[in-house]
Amino acid sequence: MTFTSFVLLLAGLALTGLIVNRLLLQSRRERKDARPPYIVALGALADGDEESAFRELKNAVRLDSSNADAYLRLGELFLGRGDATRAHHLHRELATRSSLPREIRARVHRALARDLLALGKIDRAAQAAEESARLDETVPGSLETLLEIRERLGDLEGAFKVKKELVKRTRTGKPETGAAELATYRAQQGWTLLDRGDAKGAERLV
Repeated sequence: MTFTSFVLLLAGLALTGLIVNRLLLQSRRERKDARPPYIVALGALADGDEESAFRELKNAVRLDSSNADAYLRLGELFLGRGDATRAHHLHRELATRSSLPREIRARVHRALARDLLALGKIDRAAQAAEESARLDETVPGSLETLLEIRERLGDLEGAFKVKKELVKRTRTGKPETGAAELATYRAQQGWTLLDRGDAKGAERLV
């Protein structure tokens, strides 16, 4: 074999390797793209890629309007982008679906509460949060959202009641820690009233 033939052989092998590598990459990309948009979106959310998740969730609800979780997550992304009106529209549409499982309906009302808070409709947000807690208090963020709303409404007793339920759920088996947390929260409420010049109100909390 001459030197020229050897060089041509190496070049041919290198070119073949590049072609094979490109074909493999294309095959992997096609297999990846073959996954349902909803699954792709969940993976993107797990990776913190909200832009891809947003795009794939829109595809998911277009392909399957019965996918309540996809609607919920898409609404949450709209809210995160500052579009509370669009988020509220999506979540309100979901709320009309009476066939949804109880846990999903609780999540929907919690999402509605967050949307309404962002829209400045605190009273309606409180109603949505209460419905979420009524349906399923174990839904992540359900009681926390209700607590935030009660605090913003200045409903100290209502807020304290929700706080007690939160402590009860998160401090199971630790009564002393829970009691101390509630006492601290009550004291903070008292200081808030004192800062507002409401000494009598603060006394009533004692």
